[in-house]
Amino acid sequence: LYDAGIRIVTPLWKGETCIGGSHNTSVGLSDFGKRTAKEMLAHGMILDISHASLQSSEDIFELSAASQMPVIASHSNAFGVCPVSRNLQDWQIDAIVASGGVIGINLYRYFLEEDGNATLNSILRHIEYFLSRNAEKALALGCDMDGADLPCDIPDLSYLYRLAEHLSAHGYSQDFINDLFFENAYRFAKKHF
Repeated sequence: LYDAGIRIVTPLWKGETCIGGSHNTSVGLSDFGKRTAKEMLAHGMILDISHASLQSSEDIFELSAASQMPVIASHSNAFGVCPVSRNLQDWQIDAIVASGGVIGINLYRYFLEEDGNATLNSILRHIEYFLSRNAEKALALGCDMDGADLPCDIPDLSYLYRLAEHLSAHGYSQDFINDLFFENAYRFAKKHF
């Protein structure tokens, strides 16, 4: 996979697999999963905890720290705002920030609001929560636009500019908006790829 150009791996998605437990389980990485993760890290690949269980996340953080590699959550939101299993607990947010990783804001309606009634204000609440955890330079967009139900304000990619306008209207600087939309992810990629 590394030779084919893969640099980021999301090793889990749903349920329990030969790799380990996904977000809807309480299982950690299997022995095979740990060996696989170590091999990927040894090749310089970065692990993504977006679909990992809490225990699998803990295992990934431990293995990544031992390899001095960052951890990312490519498309996850804040559990403190919307308590669903796919969103990040505070300790996960803090660990990603400490590792030098990135967190991609997910636009799936049910990860923004439990009832699915998500708007631009819902996205803003998640962003502000991440900022309260010192994640300003870790935040990016991980929109999850490949089939997810999106907020009414952003029905498809062509409406993403509305988020930039909404942030600007709420006093966020153009530098912050640029970081969120591009610069933070670009800096991360330049450093690690």
